[in-house]
Amino acid sequence: MSAEIGLLALILAFMPGLAQGAAPLLGPHCGDRVLMSLWRASALLQMAFVVLAFGGLAMALTVIASCKGVFVTPARPLPV
Repeated sequence: MSAEIGLLALILAFMPGLAQGAAPLLGPHCGDRVLMSLWRASALLQMAFVVLAFGGLAMALTVIASCKGVFVTPARPLPV
């Protein structure tokens, strides 16, 4: 479940990235100061999503690494 949360956070981090790239360019063109100042909020939101994604994906990796011994050694010998 944590891997899915990490992936969703990465997808959600892409959206503020688009806003961070487009809004400061559209702001001077339209003369809108709110659009020009949107970069700070979108950068903080993008950082929060990337940190959440890193945490979720790192947690999923540790869970997979701890289960590796279970998958490698079966509980009883397999029939040949």
